[in-house]
Amino acid sequence: MVVNCYAGGSCNGGNPGDVYEFAFNEGLVHASCTNYEALNDVSGSCQPIDVCRDCHGPPPAEGESGIEGCTAITDMTRYYVSEYYNVRGADQMKAEL
Repeated sequence: MVVNCYAGGSCNGGNPGDVYEFAFNEGLVHASCTNYEALNDVSGSCQPIDVCRDCHGPPPAEGESGIEGCTAITDMTRYYVSEYYNVRGADQMKAEL
């Protein structure tokens, strides 16, 4: 979900702080909702099928995505962070620990 929704970057890198902001505003779903693939979603649309899906066989043929056998799950639990903020420098990091 984080990669599909560009909630902090892409497979090419990103900013962890943006993930916390996304988790605060939108909530994250369990990692089992959509298996991680080292592939950027070129659409960047963050549709429900990109957030959580259930897929059934048969396995796709080589070169096919297999998304045709999948349906979006919309009633899943979302996990939120209660707050997030920036910490800069050793002194602020020590204070947070």
